[in-house]
Amino acid sequence: KQWYQRRVAITAGNNFRTFPTQILHLPNLEWLSLRNNPIMSLPTDMSGLPKIHLLILSYCLIHVLPDGFFTMPSLKHLDLSYNHIQQIPSCISKLQLLSSLNLEGNQLSSLPFSILSLDLEVVQVC
Repeated sequence: KQWYQRRVAITAGNNFRTFPTQILHLPNLEWLSLRNNPIMSLPTDMSGLPKIHLLILSYCLIHVLPDGFFTMPSLKHLDLSYNHIQQIPSCISKLQLLSSLNLEGNQLSSLPFSILSLDLEVVQVC
């Protein structure tokens, strides 16, 4: 398949220091793992991934989740475990299809009230 038609991208452990923005031009992408990369920040707009179902960003160096990160309407499973995240923005409620959220191993002191509007089946926080 040509690169822009990819449905799955696994780029774990590739020593990416920034989020590879070329990925945002893969509108058919459904699964993405950038696990174990020293990524510190995320794009401010993720709407280029309208079909993404599974996003794994565990074991990176992410500190902040920009509001525009929550613009993936098809996202069902989000793994942000073992980063340096201290706060989850209330706009996480925009991820209406989210059913699984892993925030384990971060420095969270609380979660936003808006998270209760999601129909989460699995939440990992400790």
